[in-house]
Amino acid sequence: MTDNKISENNVVEKTTVNLKKSSQSEKSSSIYMLNAVWFKPDNGEVLYRKYMKVVGPIIKRVGGRKLKSFVPDRPLIGEFDADLLFFVEYPDWQAFKDFANSPEYHKVAYLKEEALEKSLLIRCGRPERSFWS
Repeated sequence: MTDNKISENNVVEKTTVNLKKSSQSEKSSSIYMLNAVWFKPDNGEVLYRKYMKVVGPIIKRVGGRKLKSFVPDRPLIGEFDADLLFFVEYPDWQAFKDFANSPEYHKVAYLKEEALEKSLLIRCGRPERSFWS
């Protein structure tokens, strides 16, 4: 299915939408959006920096915040060659939908399309119990 708005359980902007229910409950708890991006050759990184500068205040306005960014060095197991990885934390799913559906975001979403060859956006939550203890 292709859509340019975000529905109750799905994702954004003229993209193929995953219609499966989330394993996470829809209660009001923080969500973390994992972003993996592949820049277009030449000026993709420059355009993406411009895009992030513009969407940063929109994310902040809905209560979100960008967490640390990482540049993958090399895959040790499996294949993965993204140019950049980062998480954005939102207070809840509604805040993400408010961001993704905002007129301000839709005015600048074209910058992302111009900058990226491909992208991956995954909604994540915190596990009930730590895997490290």
